[in-house]
Amino acid sequence: MQSAYVQYKVIFNRKNELNKEGKALIQVRAYHEGKSRFFGTGIYIAPNDWNAKKMQPKDPILLRKIEQFLHELKQYEFEVRTKCNSFQISNFDQYGQPIEPVKPTNVSFTVFFGKQLEEERQLAQPSWRIRRRSYDVFKEFRKDVLFTEVNYELVHKFGQFLESKRFHPNTIYKHQKHLRKYVLLALRYKHIIENPFQYFPLKQVETNAQFLTVEEVGRLESLAFTSEQWRLEKSRDMFLFSCFTGLRYSDVEGLRPKDFINAPEGLELEYRAQKTGKFGKKYLYLMYEGKPQAIARKYISVDENRPLFRGLTNPKVNKDLKQLAKMAAIHKHICFKDSRDTFGTDMITKVDFRVVQDELQHTSPNTTKKYVQMNDELKKQRLTQIKW
Repeated sequence: MQSAYVQYKVIFNRKNELNKEGKALIQVRAYHEGKSRFFGTGIYIAPNDWNAKKMQPKDPILLRKIEQFLHELKQYEFEVRTKCNSFQISNFDQYGQPIEPVKPTNVSFTVFFGKQLEEERQLAQPSWRIRRRSYDVFKEFRKDVLFTEVNYELVHKFGQFLESKRFHPNTIYKHQKHLRKYVLLALRYKHIIENPFQYFPLKQVETNAQFLTVEEVGRLESLAFTSEQWRLEKSRDMFLFSCFTGLRYSDVEGLRPKDFINAPEGLELEYRAQKTGKFGKKYLYLMYEGKPQAIARKYISVDENRPLFRGLTNPKVNKDLKQLAKMAAIHKHICFKDSRDTFGTDMITKVDFRVVQDELQHTSPNTTKKYVQMNDELKKQRLTQIKW
């Protein structure tokens, strides 16, 4: 079993005495399991040049040198742990001497990343596929990364790589967030000794929610398809089902016949939200004059375990929605998540606020309030179109 990590502390003037120039040495104390080692940095400064509160020199150049010195000590500790599977303070007696390299197959972060993903296959498929996509993008950036290469430079260059792919800022955020998850996991397993994301804040931009008007939804409903356009029709129906129920893609994607109940009044849906784990129930025959009920019955098969919308991945549906928007003369760049916002924006005008909050499974009412604001914007747009 791996021993606890060494604790490092920068110390100034440990012996409380100055040299002839009025300066004292800066040292690093390594403390481990009740024992200490002191390392001289070779840097001497005057007491006025030391920030006692922050325990560091005031000069940024000297500070950088000390940080580099600390990094080298930690890197040495990590290499010893990797080779010997343990570390003692006495190992520092050999500090500065070469250490036999470890075979890359034993210290591959990329392999670790992939293995952890395989162990998480029990996750909801949409969530797992999203993480898997981040893994594939990371391997595209660099085929194999050793644990010793997991540092600030790596995550910085990965960010530059994502930008060069012209990904949306929030897509970049998603890939970096997934990478951070497995870096932190490697840190817990003590495969690495520092968190490279500590000084690398992830940035997410706020986007304006988009929804379809009642008229635009109607145009989608009215589309006619040939037999060769079966997938377009199925993508359209999947999107409309969410417009009429407010379900996320991750919940619609996994719907099976066994999730539906044939009640005397009509079709009901019982589900557990993949994102939140909350249980939900939809009375399909009561919603939008039974339109979601009609869509469900259209795709329910005798096989209770066969997904209604099998084969329709999120990227495929979003690609189809671009074509569907053109066919319906909808001049918006729509994607599947717009269906949920369409439901919320329309429902807020029809029922009590708390019903909308419950239907969308929002914990906080503030999340639901955005649909009130979105509806206000729609009102303004319509008012400006009126010829008074």
